[in-house]
Amino acid sequence: MVENHIKVKSDRDPPEGVLRQLRVIDPSLDLHYLGAGRWAVGAVRPNVVRRAIAIKMLHNMQYVPDDPRFKQRHRLATLVADGFGVIAAYKFVGEPTSQIVEDVRQRDYTYMHRAEQELARRMEEADTRDKRDDSAMLAEVEYREKNVTPQLFRGAKSVSGKGDDFGPNGPKGD
Repeated sequence: MVENHIKVKSDRDPPEGVLRQLRVIDPSLDLHYLGAGRWAVGAVRPNVVRRAIAIKMLHNMQYVPDDPRFKQRHRLATLVADGFGVIAAYKFVGEPTSQIVEDVRQRDYTYMHRAEQELARRMEEADTRDKRDDSAMLAEVEYREKNVTPQLFRGAKSVSGKGDDFGPNGPKGD
């Protein structure tokens, strides 16, 4: 019998077939019922930071016994404190189906391939940015040569001793 890694008090257990299929994707996956038809899929990987946040959440919760949202939040915070990292949440009327498995499988595929695609995208973006930066820098240099440099040297005298002054097109007499 396949069971969740984390045991928490719950109104319902996940369907064994769905949980078994999730474990094929990743052995650390759990499927937990949060209440009011809401289910959460997550990987059980204890994490000090996640645990600290969950403990703070539990400490700050206002107890409202009849509020289904309170029960959902409390159950989720308890799971997170035990190492549950939420991947996705679902709302079902009735039992979860293999639809969850397909969604998680797609998320896993996207996650695995996204890193590769993201690296390629960033490299392409850097190349494009470099080309834009080079073009912008060249345009700036050309602008300064035409407009700024002549203004800087208007009326300047040559230090060569020839007495030539600098005009808009550079020194005269060279």
